[in-house]
Order: sequence, then C-alpha cells, then structure tokens
Amino acid sequence: MCSFIACQAVSLAACHDAYNKAMNHEYSKRSGSQTLKGKKKHMLQHDYLLEIINQFVQAVIAALTSARSCDDAAVAQKAARDIERDISDLLDLDPSVALSLTPDSLVTMMILSGLGESISSYVAFALGQVADIYDKIGDSDTASARREQVVAVSSSFGCDPNQPPKEFAEALQHEDKNK
Repeated sequence: MCSFIACQAVSLAACHDAYNKAMNHEYSKRSGSQTLKGKKKHMLQHDYLLEIINQFVQAVIAALTSARSCDDAAVAQKAARDIERDISDLLDLDPSVALSLTPDSLVTMMILSGLGESISSYVAFALGQVADIYDKIGDSDTASARREQVVAVSSSFGCDPNQPPKEFAEALQHEDKNK
C-alpha cells in the first residue's frame, strides 16, 4: 500500500514539476527578469516556512518536556506519538502513513513535499528524540525503526542527527535552565 502511495505521489510530483517548469519558462520569456511580485512571493514562502518550523519546534519541545518531566511510560508514549504526529503534519502526510513508511520512502516523501532540504535536520532530530523515548519505555522495535529513518534522512540530506537545529538547541537549553 505504501509503495503504491509513493508511486502515485512520484507521478503527481513529476506532473507538478513539469507544469511548474513550463510556467516558469513562459514567465521568464515574457518578463525577462524577476519582478517585485516574484520577490514578494518568495518572501511570503520563506516567512511561511519559518512559521511552520517555529510551530513544529514548539510542539516537539512541549512533548519532550512532558516526556522528560516524569517517569510514567504512558506519558512518554503519548509524547512520542505527539512528536510523530507533528512530523507527519510538517510533511503534510497522514500520521498513520507517514511513519509506517520505509526509511527510503520517508525521504522520497520529504523530497516530494518540496521542503525536504529545509526541514531535514528538524525531522532527523525529532525522530532521534522519538527513538530515545521508545527506548526509555522498552519499545526497542519502534526505536530501531525510528533510528533507521534518522539515518536515511540524515544521509540523504547531509544533516547531522547529533547536532540539533539551532531552535531546538536554544529551547532545550532554556528548558534545562528552568529546571
């Protein structure tokens, strides 16, 4: 089922890319250069990306804080599932599908989202934290699956899973100071 979804997504993405290339070619033939409207669109996309990353970081930090604040396995498991849902939301995928994907299929879906490069370090870090939570509650199979996804994401996008993105590092440092 997942490979069928990935194939459908690849086909859809290929059509979308071909359409965008054709439209961009037509636009550049007509205008000859990027207009103010094009620059504003780029700024809005950049601002939107920063906003969704900020929301993602806040949600993951809240779940991590919850998991670290008590030794209750149910609380930790809920935090892991919340982070998994946050990752799915970031990738704009159904949670039941997103994290059941093979590591390579997860990378493919990240690429198809158009945000893969921009969000890879955040996803890799969050998946690593989820793996640690699953280890803590004794679910080594799920922890192993999440670590395989971390390796696939980090090797495909060239990010270091042991180096948290700046926003996570700052938030976790702030959390440690408040303990």
